[in-house]
Amino acid sequence: MEAVAQESKKMPGNQWYLYLHYRKDTGQYFLMWRSYGARKHVHVSWDRMQGMLERMDESVRTHYAEVNLMAQLLNAKEKAARTALNLANGLLEGSEE
Repeated sequence: MEAVAQESKKMPGNQWYLYLHYRKDTGQYFLMWRSYGARKHVHVSWDRMQGMLERMDESVRTHYAEVNLMAQLLNAKEKAARTALNLANGLLEGSEE
């Protein structure tokens, strides 16, 4: 996930990048889009990005769409792995009683 986030900063157009966010309370890692702003980098939804991408070259749109699909897949895999790990840990804790 970190590698995808770093690579996204090298994308054509360079208006947006993927940020690897961590939620301490759940242990969740997930990729989210951010835009380069004048004052700070802010979260931007894929729906909002699509509207802006419509004005860009087809190859740029395709590239961002492919990276977005990869981010969605990685987010889903992370969630599944974290759920499986939590289940396994719960089973191990239960077997010690």
